[in-house]
Amino acid sequence: MNDEFEELPDDEFRFTLSTELAALTPPPLGDLVAQATHRGRRARRRRTIAAVAGSVTAVAGIAALLAGTMAGSGPGRPVQNQVAAAPSSPQPDTSPSTGDTTLVPADGPALLAAALNALPIGGDSSGYYASSGANDLTTRFNLTTRQGSGLVQVSLSSGSLNCTSTGRTCGTSPDGERYQITNGGNCIESVLVKVQRQDNLLVTVQLGTCLSWDPQQGTNPPGIQVLTEEQAIAMAQAPGLSTKMPAGFVQAADAKYPNLPVVA
Repeated sequence: MNDEFEELPDDEFRFTLSTELAALTPPPLGDLVAQATHRGRRARRRRTIAAVAGSVTAVAGIAALLAGTMAGSGPGRPVQNQVAAAPSSPQPDTSPSTGDTTLVPADGPALLAAALNALPIGGDSSGYYASSGANDLTTRFNLTTRQGSGLVQVSLSSGSLNCTSTGRTCGTSPDGERYQITNGGNCIESVLVKVQRQDNLLVTVQLGTCLSWDPQQGTNPPGIQVLTEEQAIAMAQAPGLSTKMPAGFVQAADAKYPNLPVVA
């Protein structure tokens, strides 16, 4: 049995549908809007926090990079070109600027202390010798650097350079002081560098390719030339090398280096 429906005109159908829909209860849109708004705010906060964190991380990274660069290198010097400083030579307890500054005749220990201060490079020193003669003052020691160990001897005397003999190289330093370089005939005096100072003092820096005499081995152990000729010239020009030094400096050196063996 078929049910029969009465077909309504279009205008009457639309009116009936609108009336029935209006009678329905509308969904609670208020909660939906509030929740959507809350979720949007949380999303914006997360994006803001992420952006700020990224900026802080980037700034911290740049600051760390700059700090490392500034600490590891000087102006215009890359970090990878930095090298560790060489060890320092022993220094006397007193410098010429402290203690009694009255000038007194220097002795062997004082010349040793002044020579160690005048070294143009760092290193460890040992095997000390010194002597005080009527016409000269001499000290000798071994200097050990990363490259090896060699002998250095410093002498102060009066006199003048003689550049007329063969086998000698003479010249003038940038400071206007004359120098002479001579090749020696043995390992104790492999190279002799003499500087005629403007204070009329003749300073000789002797470079050896062996070390100071070792009484236990009964020989001079082999070594290398630890200073270049240019470095020896610069060392000889050090104003601290003098026949007269402050009394406080001499006293401190005598206490630090007592009973030194005499240079043979």
